[in-house]
This record gives sequence, structure tokens and C-alpha cells, in this order.
Amino acid sequence: MLSGSHAANGGIALEGYEMLKGLEGVRTHKHREWLPILENSQDMTELATRVSATLRESRDIHGFLLRSMVFILGSDLQERSDMLKF
Repeated sequence: MLSGSHAANGGIALEGYEMLKGLEGVRTHKHREWLPILENSQDMTELATRVSATLRESRDIHGFLLRSMVFILGSDLQERSDMLKF
């Protein structure tokens, strides 16, 4: 629901939450995290191209949303797993 309601804005900003300090490199709850929202697709090649472009253009993001889905980025599987334990 969140990704659908904010898709027209291209993403959603999260700020003022203590949990943001759990993201790599974030030291304060005053951090503003931008989560881009991408349209989902069954065409994995096309979707991978758009995701790759988003990650190249926004190297400081920690994740992104696909409409109706969420993906969490981390430096390895352990970091991703730890993020899901919130």
C-alpha cells in the first residue's frame, strides 16, 4: 500500500526515525532516507536494467520499493538478514 500511495512522487522519504541509525553510515535519527519506487515488471531483464540505473544514479540509497514489494540492499546476505529482524 505504501509504494502504491507514493508512486506518483517517485519515492518516499523517511526521516526522524531512530531505526534509521541501523543503516550503514547513518549516525543520527535526523537522517533523511529516500526510497525510490519503481514499477514492478514480469520482464526481469527490463526490470534489472531499471534497477541497475537507479542504483548507479543514487549510490547513497539503502534500498528501493517496487510497487507491492520491498527489496533490502546490504553488503552481504548477513547484513540483509539482520535488517529484516527489526
